[in-house]
Amino acid sequence: MRIQEYANRDKIKEVEELKRHRATLEQQIDVKQQEVIQSKVRLACFKDIDREASELEAGNEKLQKKYDRLEKERQQLSDNQQRRSSVRFSDDRHEERKRGTVREGFTLEHQIEKKKMLEARLKSLKCRKKSLEKERKSLEKQASDLEKKRRSEDQLLEKRGMLEEEILNERGANEEVQRHQELQEFSDQNREQEVGEMRELNEEQRATSGDRGESEEEEEGGEMKELRGAEERHQETEGESEEE
Repeated sequence: MRIQEYANRDKIKEVEELKRHRATLEQQIDVKQQEVIQSKVRLACFKDIDREASELEAGNEKLQKKYDRLEKERQQLSDNQQRRSSVRFSDDRHEERKRGTVREGFTLEHQIEKKKMLEARLKSLKCRKKSLEKERKSLEKQASDLEKKRRSEDQLLEKRGMLEEEILNERGANEEVQRHQELQEFSDQNREQEVGEMRELNEEQRATSGDRGESEEEEEGGEMKELRGAEERHQETEGESEEE
């Protein structure tokens, strides 16, 4: 009985330890879920950044085409100026066109500077995109680990339920055995008490009887009857205890 009680105590301690461990895991899961939510928010911001980067790339392509076109026109103008350096021009339309091309040359330098700034910004956005991707993968891995821990915790809880059920069954069996032992002891005590009372009564009858031979036979017969009656009552008591 004591060994069983010690075993039950060890099982109860193990169940309490599992409860504390589950509470700790639930706190960790809550923290990681908050981190996952924050990561989703950052990923949404990253989508906006990615869209802006795509727009910048498209603008950069347009600037590159315009730059190539202006560079081509500048080269043509330079070639024309070299060919016409020894010729006087009196055409006002040609002068006006030349002045317009020079103004475009100044605008081209400004666009080149703008292109460099956009390329630098695009590079920064790509670096940030890589950093966010690494962070997302790390959070996904942490979420996967937490899911594995949660499944393990569910298995431990299932084991705890089985242990609690086993403890309850063992307690019920121990109580049944103890109750049966108490009934058996009570039945034995009643039997001894009845036998003692019958012996005292027979001794009193012997003392008061005049015919010793007849009284002895009657006493022996009475004692046997009483002993048989006590034995029958004892068997009935045992039958009732077994039925209970």
